[in-house]
Amino acid sequence: MARKAALFGFLAIQAVTIALWLSALVPFLTNGRPLIDGAQQIWSGGGFSTLDSSFRSGRDVVLAPRFNPYGVLLTGTLLMLAAGAAAVAAIMLWRRSKVWFAVGAAISALLLGAGGNWFIATQWQGDSAFPPGYLNADLLYALSKTFNTLFYICFALFAVSTVLVIAGVATRDKPLGFQVVAINWVLLAASWLLIFIVVFVIPYPGGD
Repeated sequence: MARKAALFGFLAIQAVTIALWLSALVPFLTNGRPLIDGAQQIWSGGGFSTLDSSFRSGRDVVLAPRFNPYGVLLTGTLLMLAAGAAAVAAIMLWRRSKVWFAVGAAISALLLGAGGNWFIATQWQGDSAFPPGYLNADLLYALSKTFNTLFYICFALFAVSTVLVIAGVATRDKPLGFQVVAINWVLLAASWLLIFIVVFVIPYPGGD
């Protein structure tokens, strides 16, 4: 019965995940908006924009550095990979009945993931100039925003499950989905790695 409940919970999480990804992609597939923009795109981070004064015009201008996937996004990706690896360690330790080591690995996974997500979000707080022929910047932002939403959902589930283990409510005999949310955390990290490679790196492998 417990295994069926865990499986149902896992499938429910994946259904929500798929629905959120589709909600980000469908608008670009149904309203005729180009997936690839032939012109240079300037993404503005709004209040996080870097301003400079133009001597000739006497006005403030926005400085938009050329997008480089090997900056903060790479840092965020490496941290997310480390978070996924820590979650794998938590699963393996849990199965070996090393509960407190599993808890330590889970906490490490949460902290590493939080750092990774922070760097990923930082990319969109500043300004970036995407070269002609790059993927639509709005689509890139939509995918990153969707990942951010999924991150908070998965973080909350994993954190609550870990706290339940610490409190003694969840045990080896009654795990209350600890392994399920840990596996989901691994899938979250893997999904970002796939997005980073396919969406950000492959279209612009030079990075400058």
